[in-house]
Amino acid sequence: MCENEKGVLENLFESREENLCALTEMDRQKIKKLTRNNDSYYKLFAIISDLSNNSEKLEEVRNSLDSYIDKINIIGAYENEKFYKIRILRCNKLNFRM
Repeated sequence: MCENEKGVLENLFESREENLCALTEMDRQKIKKLTRNNDSYYKLFAIISDLSNNSEKLEEVRNSLDSYIDKINIIGAYENEKFYKIRILRCNKLNFRM
């Protein structure tokens, strides 16, 4: 991909990023439905809390879990951006051929 295409894709993604990340009421309902039985973070932390009376260790575990979740979110955001740009690029190439 040439530098011009990269720049155009960056600008296009940045201009659409806010709209892509905005959640509508329908999005919120769908997420609620998809995650309805997923409270594993809280269950795991409750189990760990039962195993230890050391508040420093519990905070360390919570921070590690939060860090891991952040890492997964960052990877997901990167992949979403990458696939969004690839799709836009492919759509543009198809439009140029027509």
